[in-house]
Amino acid sequence: MQTGANSDMPAVVSLERLLATNEAPLESETAALEATAASERDRVQQLRTALAELRAETERRNQELMEAENSVTAHSVVLSAARRMPAEILSEISSLTLPPIRRIDKKTAALGYFPLWSSITVMSGGAAACPPKAVETLLRRSGNASLTVTIDCGNGNGQSSDLLKSIDSCVTHSGRWRTLRLHLHETLAEGVFAHLASVKGRLGALRTLDIIYTSIDWLSNIPPFPVDIFSIAPNLYEVTLTGTCPSRTSHSHFRTLYLCE
Repeated sequence: MQTGANSDMPAVVSLERLLATNEAPLESETAALEATAASERDRVQQLRTALAELRAETERRNQELMEAENSVTAHSVVLSAARRMPAEILSEISSLTLPPIRRIDKKTAALGYFPLWSSITVMSGGAAACPPKAVETLLRRSGNASLTVTIDCGNGNGQSSDLLKSIDSCVTHSGRWRTLRLHLHETLAEGVFAHLASVKGRLGALRTLDIIYTSIDWLSNIPPFPVDIFSIAPNLYEVTLTGTCPSRTSHSHFRTLYLCE
């Protein structure tokens, strides 16, 4: 036994030496090195085979587990009392449960969606008139969205003070105007243009301007002609003038102009 133990030592020692020095093995060491390498190759193959068997077993077990879970679900569904409840009762339960959630979500979403509040209409009177407080609320809710503003005093009715207050509120947001529509009546137009005068040069976003005239007799009392308010609007692209338009008006600063009778 002493002799056998000593015969194994050179191979071990020589392996360490050969790895450290990169020297060629001795002839007496070659057989031991080849035998050890062959043994290790066999062990590697055995381990690979064992791992492949384990993977196959794991896959089979996972398939059995999935089938068992599906079976549990199917049996539980059949046993559930809710499955046999009339659809009307389930619908009623849903309608009683969801409204508070829906109401909060819809309100939050609506208040947070600025373009929803970006169309502002200011009217001079009648049932459709929008009070100044309502206009202020709409402007606040519109956030930083581009605005479509309609000032309709075509009927000449209503309290001019409310109309002008609402216009003043809109004027403070003139930098966000994208479209402006004016329906003018001689009884209120002078006050409207007086309150719009301050927007000159503050219309960087304005693209479209629509003006409807109901008469031109009152224009002689408003110097200069009020369309000059919009002479400094760098992005103004389309202007539509509907009604009789005075010949003394200069339209050279408008890129696209429609004159409609």
